[in-house]
Amino acid sequence: MLLRKTLLVNGVATGMTGLIALVGSPWLGARLGPTPPLVLAIVGAGLIAFAGVLLVQARRDHIDPRVAWTIAVLDVAWVVGSIALVETAGT
Repeated sequence: MLLRKTLLVNGVATGMTGLIALVGSPWLGARLGPTPPLVLAIVGAGLIAFAGVLLVQARRDHIDPRVAWTIAVLDVAWVVGSIALVETAGT
């Protein structure tokens, strides 16, 4: 039950982030420096797709542990990549 709720919350948060990145890409691009709005829109669309996967998995009767681990690895990669991007953008 905890995994299902975690996937649901993750899916909603990821979807909202993706929607903001997609719809707000011109505004965000102007404030984030050298990031082209098209890149933000593509990232936003990818996040929305990933959110869809999360929400579908959260509704399944049985969540395959391999899928859950893949989602966890992708989440960690997203965080590590985001930190790396923020750290290198300042140099």
